[in-house]
Amino acid sequence: MKKTSFTTIVKEKNEWLELADGYEKEIQWKH
Repeated sequence: MKKTSFTTIVKEKNEWLELADGYEKEIQWKH
């Protein structure tokens, strides 16, 4: 149970990092 929760947290974190990275690149592209 603990391992599943940890995996979910890591997955959500990775998705957030990808989203933030894409957003940052979009900002740089506009500028």
